[in-house]
Amino acid sequence: MASLIPKSTIEEIRNSINIVDVIGKDVDLKKKGKYFWGICPFVSENSPSFTVDEENQRYKCYSCGRSGNVFDYVSEKKGLSFPQAVIEVARNVGIKIDSKYTENTGGHFNENELKLIELNKQASEIFTHLLLNTDLSTNALKYLLEERHLSRETIADFQLGFLPSQWSLHDFFEEKKIPVETQLESGIISQYDDGSFHDVFSNRIMFPLKDSYGNIVGFSGRTLDKNNSAKYINSKETAVFKKSKLLYHFDVAKQAAKVSQKLLLLEGYLDVIAAHKAGIDYGIASMGTSLTKDQLQLISRNTPKLTIAYDGDSAGQSATWRAIEEIKNFPHLQLEIVTIPNQKDPDEYLQQNGPGALKKIFEEDSTSINDFAFEYLKKGRNLENVGNLSDYTNDLLNFLNEHPDPIANDLTLKKLSDQFGLSRSVLDQSLKRNDIDVSKRQVRQSSRQNDNP
Repeated sequence: MASLIPKSTIEEIRNSINIVDVIGKDVDLKKKGKYFWGICPFVSENSPSFTVDEENQRYKCYSCGRSGNVFDYVSEKKGLSFPQAVIEVARNVGIKIDSKYTENTGGHFNENELKLIELNKQASEIFTHLLLNTDLSTNALKYLLEERHLSRETIADFQLGFLPSQWSLHDFFEEKKIPVETQLESGIISQYDDGSFHDVFSNRIMFPLKDSYGNIVGFSGRTLDKNNSAKYINSKETAVFKKSKLLYHFDVAKQAAKVSQKLLLLEGYLDVIAAHKAGIDYGIASMGTSLTKDQLQLISRNTPKLTIAYDGDSAGQSATWRAIEEIKNFPHLQLEIVTIPNQKDPDEYLQQNGPGALKKIFEEDSTSINDFAFEYLKKGRNLENVGNLSDYTNDLLNFLNEHPDPIANDLTLKKLSDQFGLSRSVLDQSLKRNDIDVSKRQVRQSSRQNDNP
């Protein structure tokens, strides 16, 4: 077990940083009299009630009641334990804490993993600088500003960047004396057979990928070349980057979910940013993969409710169906579905209709999984054909059995009976029969598993 971090070390770290600078990264602070004032970063409010006392290095919110020092703030904002918050602040001011105090603090990284995270942090800062402040990134910046309608502030908030083909990340790391082994292990740099080095994300817009605590553990790069079939590429799996276990923007969204009591699952990074522009910070996205068990465990531990808002096109609806099927293994997670009109993705819808319209869809236009299944299972079927209608009805009944909700299922059966003129009593009997069949299958499967351990 790790020893407690000495009070003298904690005091040294606290005296090395200004709480105004730390909180100022998240909150637009304005000095009025003795204090700095701003909108509380923990709850939704319209007028400033959050104060920062620079003299005493403390903060207090008169809306939610939260207060404390810089470590308390970092702990609350990033979901860290107190020792983790101390380590995080120490890392930002360049103070090294002896490893005997950092072992087993939860979310702990070993020395090699810390090197990878530090490399990713430096790379991210360079990518953002190259995008916003150099002529090498003119086309990339124009794309984000004019085609995606992002402001420079939003680009900076999400730490978006660009790696021009004329620039060498390897040369930059060499100047920083970062070992080649660490460069290659990060997956940002690759080496050819002839010994030369190559930037994996060359000529791509960069999206930093973070863990639950806000550490940059990898990247996703979007090409600007329309002829490139690999639209997005991710960092390779490393000691700190496991894409099946991470969710984009989760470090921020889990804090917002404390107020909203739900998370919003979107399909892509730019959709998450579109939700942010619409005033919703509890948006998350998987990283180019179907929803995984690890990701769902992460979600279910942080919210009782999940809204899925994948793209409105056929691919997005199919992805929604797969997610629903995966989520049935998490019965305590309340699920809603939002379908973007006209087969649009959230970013397209925002650009055409504005942030207010998009926010209304996310917050007011959700449907139940039963209603989604009711319409989704119709696709590709001519329901005027008796055989197709029978198959559709059986598939829907099977779905209702796999997602037992007596009241919701009763309403769905009434809707099915009314829309197609089917006998309600026959539907009730069929649902019970299907339920018995499902139970029998489960018993048989359990028996086989016991016979074949």
